[in-house]
Amino acid sequence: MQHLSFAKNTITGIIFFACVQFTNAQCVVGDCINGNGTYKLENGDMYTGNWINGVREGYGRYDWASGAYYVGNFKNNMLDGEGAFYGVDGTKMIGIFIKNNYAGTAADTANRKIYSPDDEIQKAYNDIKKRDSLAKATTLAKAERVEFCSLLRRLTTDFPNQFSSFLGERQEIVLSNSKNWYATIMATGSLEAGVNSFSGKPERSYYNILFESVDSVSALAQYAQYVEQVKTCNNGCCTMVYDESTFHAKSQSGYSTIWATLAVKEGLEPLLYNNLIIEIECLTKMAEPGWIVVLRMYDAQTLK
Repeated sequence: MQHLSFAKNTITGIIFFACVQFTNAQCVVGDCINGNGTYKLENGDMYTGNWINGVREGYGRYDWASGAYYVGNFKNNMLDGEGAFYGVDGTKMIGIFIKNNYAGTAADTANRKIYSPDDEIQKAYNDIKKRDSLAKATTLAKAERVEFCSLLRRLTTDFPNQFSSFLGERQEIVLSNSKNWYATIMATGSLEAGVNSFSGKPERSYYNILFESVDSVSALAQYAQYVEQVKTCNNGCCTMVYDESTFHAKSQSGYSTIWATLAVKEGLEPLLYNNLIIEIECLTKMAEPGWIVVLRMYDAQTLK
């Protein structure tokens, strides 16, 4: 039995619908609970196919952001049954898979179902992915990169306006009637920024992916540097207190430092800043090896 290390490393451990708040992992088309639907993870991976109780079960297709893909049967979120894996390096594994391991050529693959690119949901999946990629690229091309403390001050200034000054192109990958945008301001050297809304809530949150790495050592070092910067930066509005935490679960591990408003500076309206939250996180990536460091700013009301 051949171990399919690439697929195993990028699929196992995902727990859909139990992600930490503010991720961009979302069901984009159809029914991702009990039915047929397309689900996009925050790293760009996408699955289109059958779902039972929020688990990939039955026939479907999993596309990695790298370009590799698998079409075939799934069981309990794993490659299991008859299927075909195509790697970006030209690797082809066609036959039987058992719990993300390639077991060999099927006795009879002549009647294996072929995933049709003309399928209605597959067409929608491809179209959404293209539009979202264009929206991201367009915003990144015009986004302003600023020094980290300057970013905090400018975001804080616009916090009462729900970051309206920094809305770029609309993100195509959304849940329900939520409206998300790629952001037009981000820290120098960072990778991506956005503004998220949540269905039924007026408050928005800002995120900025500051750093990513294949190892935890460099990611934690960057995390520590950004935490120290937040502690020394003058955010322009508030005296804040912070708390540190760690979490380790099957799907994701991470470290987090969260600042909350203790007192609003004289001359400012307390009600505008009392619920201000600033957070620096160091997290394992969803569905692939590696770590990311993320800045978030949001209203505490979004957690309720």
